[in-house]
Amino acid sequence: KRVRGTFANSRHTEMLVRKRTPQTWLVPNPIRSSFLKSPLEDRAEKIIEVPKFLCVGRIDENKRQVEILTAFQHLYLQGHRFVLQFAGPESSYEPWRIALGEVGDHSYVEQLGFLDEPSLIAAMDQADALVHFPLEESFGLVVGEALGREMAVFASNVGGVRDICDGVPGTCLVDSVVELEKVIADWIGRACPYLPGANPIMVSRYSPEVIAARHLDIYREILNEEVPVAS
Repeated sequence: KRVRGTFANSRHTEMLVRKRTPQTWLVPNPIRSSFLKSPLEDRAEKIIEVPKFLCVGRIDENKRQVEILTAFQHLYLQGHRFVLQFAGPESSYEPWRIALGEVGDHSYVEQLGFLDEPSLIAAMDQADALVHFPLEESFGLVVGEALGREMAVFASNVGGVRDICDGVPGTCLVDSVVELEKVIADWIGRACPYLPGANPIMVSRYSPEVIAARHLDIYREILNEEVPVAS
C-alpha cells in the first residue's frame, strides 16, 4: 500500500499482483547484450544429423529435468539419436540421481556443470534446441537468451514463457511431457528444420536499451504525479 505501483515482468506476473497494488506496469526483464549479438551465420546452413538439445538451470522439482530426461530416454529407445546436455550447478536432488542411474551408460546425456556467460553462449551456439519445461515461470530468461542465439525452443506453456515466445519462429509450447516427447520426435523426424528470425525480435523486445527506456518513461510518469507519503 505504500507504493505507487508495481513492475510486472510478464502478463502472468501482472495478473497475480494486479489486485494487490494500485497500478501495474508491464516491464520485462532485459536480456544481456552478449546474448543478442549476431548469432552464428552458419546455423541456417547446418545439416543436423545428430541434434544437440540443451537444458539450462538448477536441477529441481520445478524445472522438471527428471521428466525431461525420462522423455528423452523414451525417444532414444524409439530409435532417435541425439545429444542431451544439462547445464547448471551440481545437484544433490535425489530423484535426479535415480533418473541418471536408470539411463545407465547411454552416451547421449552430458552434464556440463555451471557455465559462466561466455561458456553458456558457446554452448547455445553449438546446440540446436533448448528444452525448458518448468512447472511455473514468472519470466523465463533462459528462453529469451536461447532465442537471441537463434535456437529452436521447446518449452512448457506457462507463465512468462508465453510472452517471450509469442509470435517468434522456431518455438513450440506444450502442456505435458507426453506432448513434449511427441513434438520433439516430430522435429527430429523432419530433419530438425531451422526457422530464422528470433534474434531481431528479442532485440526489439528485451535489449537493455529498450527496457531502460521503458523504466525512464515510468519514472517520468510517476514524478509528474503526486506521490503518496508512506505512513
